[in-house]
Amino acid sequence: MALIAPIVESIIRRRPILGEAIARGIINYGALAALLLPEVEKTAGNKVKHATVMMALRRLREKRGRVILKDIPLDTTSSIIIQEDLVEITVEKNRATMGVAKSLFEKACRDFLTVTQGVYEVTYILKQHHKKEFINLFKKEDIVMVIDHLSSVTITLPLEMLHTPGFFSFITKEMAWENINIIEIVSTLKELTFIVKADDASRVFTTIKRLMGGGA
Repeated sequence: MALIAPIVESIIRRRPILGEAIARGIINYGALAALLLPEVEKTAGNKVKHATVMMALRRLREKRGRVILKDIPLDTTSSIIIQEDLVEITVEKNRATMGVAKSLFEKACRDFLTVTQGVYEVTYILKQHHKKEFINLFKKEDIVMVIDHLSSVTITLPLEMLHTPGFFSFITKEMAWENINIIEIVSTLKELTFIVKADDASRVFTTIKRLMGGGA
């Protein structure tokens, strides 16, 4: 059993949806054990009892249950802000693009604007009405991708979040459970912003409200 448990856990870690279902307690352990048994035996290199795999799954449920966040620092005091009509523009990071983009801040800083600077790229998320003017600042070959029809959903966070392991994972798993595709995640110290397709914004809002205890 000592050998089988880590094998089962390793398999589940590679399948996050199964892991989430186990954490929620909605899995038929017998059926899942039968499904995983051939892979467990292949990894272990010998025959394994079905009951052993079932026991490993039950213990994994107990383990995951202990790490599920009991006191989520997200309640009705947190606010939700939605911004619509956004566009995401990613450009190559070089001296020319970094210099040109300075003029954007003077014009767009009063509207919604996020800037994420990576090693090789810079991503800007801004209001749609700035799109044409902004794109014209760059050479065509410097533009990596443009994504239209986006919305942002921002939640304010209490400082306790900084000391809550798994907080971001908790929220993103809920989004995945609702089949919501997250385009980008942008955060500051006390704000967490999800960039999604415009059609998904209302479902993001509903999911967050549910986590805040504001509805089903």
